[in-house]
Amino acid sequence: EKPLPAPKEIYEEVIMSLGEKEEHALSFHAVLKLAAIHEKEHDFEKSVALLRELEGKKIPIELRHGLKGALKRVLEGLIDQKLEQEKFSEVVEYYLREEALFTLLESPKLFMAVGRAMNHLRLESAAISLFQKADALLSIKEKPSDLLYALGLDLFRKGTMGKAIEKIRPLLDRKPMDEYTARACQL
Repeated sequence: EKPLPAPKEIYEEVIMSLGEKEEHALSFHAVLKLAAIHEKEHDFEKSVALLRELEGKKIPIELRHGLKGALKRVLEGLIDQKLEQEKFSEVVEYYLREEALFTLLESPKLFMAVGRAMNHLRLESAAISLFQKADALLSIKEKPSDLLYALGLDLFRKGTMGKAIEKIRPLLDRKPMDEYTARACQL
């Protein structure tokens, strides 16, 4: 008796066999499942490429949310992987190439990660722009220390002391012993 093929092989076969009927719902499911397998294997670039192939196709409504969620997870994994490898310029280049996709996904985690990479490369004004996008998507309790500090410092440099203090106050209230709190107190 012949052993069953691995799920990866099954999904690849489904996608290939429905090639001419690429807008078949089963094909979309297979692409999402195969992308998830690549994601679990930490092959984020292959996963993103698969998901990007679905752009412009008539995706069934019930799969659209899943596609957006999958893209968000995979991009977060890809960016985290590049940051762990300290490939800051690759993170920034990827963001600049795919800025429309990042904006569509509205992921504060992605905006923060790319902003941190930009900060590391001393691209402070570009980082502030991304931190502002993340700031608008996060509740006050979710805002990380470096976000509050960076935005407060930017406001301080612009001469708007009242707004700067307002921005860093949650940092002072919530995390009095944090490294960024100490920096904020020196402003």
